Amino acid sequence: QDRLSRCSLQCSDQAKDALDSGGSEPRVRGQLDACLATCGEQHLRLVPAMAKKMRDGLASIQQ
Repeated sequence: QDRLSRCSLQCSDQAKDALDSGGSEPRVRGQLDACLATCGEQHLRLVPAMAKKMRDGLASIQQ
């Protein structure tokens, strides 16, 4: 959860920097949307490993 928050904050920072540098709002919005989508995709790939850790942790408690 913290990783996803940091990633989205980085996307927001990049968008703000682009706007401050004179980027057009529609273009920057597109870049922000793409960045956020990438964050989501990267973190969705982490779910199986996280679920395995949770299952393993629960299994060790039940023993």
